[in-house]
Amino acid sequence: MSRARWFRINSARNSPIYSTAPFCIHLFAREGADIAIIYLNEHADASETRERIRQLGRSCLTIAGDIGDETFCRQAIGHTLARFGRIDILINNAGELDPAYPGFAST
Repeated sequence: MSRARWFRINSARNSPIYSTAPFCIHLFAREGADIAIIYLNEHADASETRERIRQLGRSCLTIAGDIGDETFCRQAIGHTLARFGRIDILINNAGELDPAYPGFAST
C-alpha cells in the first residue's frame, strides 16, 4: 500500500471542527499518511501535533503563516511538494469569526 500525503490547513481555534481536527490527523497518520499542517500562530499546538505524528512513525511538516496571503499559500504548497512529492488529500478547514457578523455573540 502506498503512503498517502495529506495536507491540512488548520482551522480557527474557536471553530467547532477544531476539536475534531487532531483526532482526524491522528487517524490519517495511523493509517500511514504523512502530514503537512498550515497554522497561523498556534506554535505549541503544531509542535505537539507534529510530535504525536512522529510517534506513529510518520513524517509531519508544519508551516506557520497566514492563508489569507496567496503568495504564502503557493509557497506552502511548494514546500509540501518538495518534502513529500505529492498531495493526495487536501482539507481546507480554515475559518474565522467576524465580530461584525450578525450571528456572532460575544461572551
